Amino acid sequence: MKKQFGLAVCILLAAIAYLKVFTTIEAVPLPADIEGFPKQIASFTMTGSSDFSDKVLQELGVSSYINRDYRDKEGHQLSLYLGYYEEQREGSMIHTLLGLAWFSGMLDWYAIWRKNKKLEVVSKPLTIFFLLLWVFVFGFQEAILDTNLLFFIIALGFCLAGDIFLLLPPERFFIHGLSAFLIGHLWYILGFGGFERSPKYLVPILIYFFVIIVVGYQVVGRLIYGLREKKKEHLTAPIIIYSIVITVMLGSSGYRFFDSDWTTAGAYLTGIGALFFYISDVLNAWERFVNKFRNDRLIIMVTYHLGQFGLAVGAALHFANKLPG
Repeated sequence: MKKQFGLAVCILLAAIAYLKVFTTIEAVPLPADIEGFPKQIASFTMTGSSDFSDKVLQELGVSSYINRDYRDKEGHQLSLYLGYYEEQREGSMIHTLLGLAWFSGMLDWYAIWRKNKKLEVVSKPLTIFFLLLWVFVFGFQEAILDTNLLFFIIALGFCLAGDIFLLLPPERFFIHGLSAFLIGHLWYILGFGGFERSPKYLVPILIYFFVIIVVGYQVVGRLIYGLREKKKEHLTAPIIIYSIVITVMLGSSGYRFFDSDWTTAGAYLTGIGALFFYISDVLNAWERFVNKFRNDRLIIMVTYHLGQFGLAVGAALHFANKLPG
């Protein structure tokens, strides 16, 4: 165990060093003074300029800048700000965290493929841990932790707990893991927000919900039959409840495609992410209670990680680019 853990730590430290080196941007000085920017732009003539306070300059972190006022002959005014940054390092740590999350995920896939349980115990929780940390730091930097992004962070926290529970003996901790993921899905649902009373695309929305309900009903029916065959009828109620919740989560994500309040990138990434998460959970339940299939654990974890990445990155980009109001 110590040997495998040491190997994982060494690989992760190597990844940090690699990302730190290759995400660093060297300073690039301007070939000419920015003050040489034209004082005449088309019909607009420069009428004055102003300087920012030291506090504002500290926040901007700009190397050089101009802040000018222009006016044309008809009295139209134009304010122009240009800032130049010789180097940008602010996002390097954030990119490192996301890179570590992706690297940990691939390490987990490798561990499953090689049937290395000791390595999987380390790599599996690290993936969601780094992803959660990335969303939190990104949200803090973009000052969007007061939005529904916080709900996605909480959801990731419960999913991390679920991952840890499912690494423990299933006969004792399966319900704990299932419950943690169920609560995580409830937080995802809250993060997506509500439904408009009079949606613009009512017919396609109804068709979408009809399809996922029918599919969910068929899957749950087969799972219940499998539970009876394996003498695990006591799990029937928890599985039904969980299936309902994750179907609602999938429906909530799909609804964002028709929600004008959501950005296109956010809707697509979270929608695809939720679908991968749903597929992963269906395959996971199928493998446990119906029939095993080739490379089942690997496929389950790949779709699970793709789902979590889609949900986390999509939500972060959406709330960072969402227009106020």
